[in-house]
Amino acid sequence: MHYIPWYLSLAISIPQAVLMIYIGFSLCNVKVDLSRCIVCSIIIAVIAFFIRRLPILLAANTLILTVVLVILTSLIFRIHLGKTLIAVLLGVMVSGVIEGAVIQLFLLASSHTAEELLISAGLNMIAYIPVFIVTLSVLGLIKHFNFVAFDLGKRELDA
Repeated sequence: MHYIPWYLSLAISIPQAVLMIYIGFSLCNVKVDLSRCIVCSIIIAVIAFFIRRLPILLAANTLILTVVLVILTSLIFRIHLGKTLIAVLLGVMVSGVIEGAVIQLFLLASSHTAEELLISAGLNMIAYIPVFIVTLSVLGLIKHFNFVAFDLGKRELDA
């Protein structure tokens, strides 16, 4: 069980989900509406809060949340499930690599342990700040250079 306080769930999970969605769909050349993205992210943050309280492995939490994010995003954005799967998995993978690398650097630089990070809400919040900055920077680079991994169409989703 990985318990996180509700405020930490909101403060980390919402921007994390927004960035995952934006990175994934940007890499697939699909524009998404910010308001729908925020709604989706709030819902996933609430779900994450409850799923992380379950007595299951942290990896299982991540898999469950990824599946929920794919389905939820497909429903909210009204995009074919296959396209959503590709976009969300890309966003999750890019975000996961960034988070893993930045957290490792944070732990090395701060002399904290991964266990301390799991149990300390304040430390978790502090550690997420550089993750957020790097992830936002990567999204900026993707947008600036119009980098597309899979062209799933130029469908505008602002309706």
